[in-house]
Amino acid sequence: MIHHSIKFLICTAILFCASSLAHAEIAAAARILVFGTHQGGNIVYHYKVINTGNVAIHDFVIGSEYDQQLGDEYPQLLRRPLGWEYGQEGETGTEIILAPASTSQPTNWTSELIGQEGAAGSYYLQWETTPADNSYGIPAGQTLSGFSATVPLVDVRLFPRKYYNATQTGTEQDDIYLTGNFKVKTWDSQNNDIQNYWGKLEIEDTTPPSLSLTLSPNELRKNKKHVPITATIAVKDDHDPQPEINLVSITCNETIEEGDIKVGKLFTDIRQFELKADHDGKSHAGRIYTVTYIAIDGSGNQTMATATVSVPHDRRKHEERRDKDEKKDKDKNERSR
Repeated sequence: MIHHSIKFLICTAILFCASSLAHAEIAAAARILVFGTHQGGNIVYHYKVINTGNVAIHDFVIGSEYDQQLGDEYPQLLRRPLGWEYGQEGETGTEIILAPASTSQPTNWTSELIGQEGAAGSYYLQWETTPADNSYGIPAGQTLSGFSATVPLVDVRLFPRKYYNATQTGTEQDDIYLTGNFKVKTWDSQNNDIQNYWGKLEIEDTTPPSLSLTLSPNELRKNKKHVPITATIAVKDDHDPQPEINLVSITCNETIEEGDIKVGKLFTDIRQFELKADHDGKSHAGRIYTVTYIAIDGSGNQTMATATVSVPHDRRKHEERRDKDEKKDKDKNERSR
């Protein structure tokens, strides 16, 4: 009887250990880091996958949101990568073909855009190993970079909304390529699909660009004429070689008339404009125009810089007028005696 009890305990322990090992084997976890760079009218999103679990990753998706209550996933992406087109219609819908230049990936990986057809469609962007076996996955504890997607700043279907700025809120959609969710799929040693894992993308570049601004000329002599002003800008970023530059505003310390500031469309890269060389004479400082620019890198980090153009008060004329008025008052007083 004792021998049977010992045998039962040993078997139970073996089963428990086997169960624990099996449970440990399918522990999936990952981090995906992303940063963006400007390239012409596009942003290139660069992804790095870090396998923090203990099984290989052979498949991951950008823009996948999981609803725990319904037990289903939903696509998040609205903008499509550069150069897509519709392919053949299949059982699950119309195929979307990506241009070779729209994505990049390491050897033995391939990309695919999956989603709904039409202007209001939403999508997943998926990378997976090819051929589909565990040999080319990302091993446990390893990191793999070299994944990227090139996406237009403005999607003509969604115009005029822009999505380049990860800090946008309110009615504007956040840039899901930067701030959305991801899903990774893991395999066991027998090349069996075993587990999906969802997580939040992490922005790797969190440092704003440096921005300096000078205006020429920066001082105007009052003649009530419009003077061309040129902005010279220097910008540098740790990750993005070409941050976006926009003119934010031109303000004035005086009440000005319409047309005193001649400028194109704000929040575009305008570096020349005209200012009226005038002031109202009420302030010793004269008129001061304040010009503000913003630099935005591909990860949504922002820096603002300001510079001024002044139309100084002509003190010599003011003093001459004051002396003349004082002399006039003095002569008037002497005549009244």
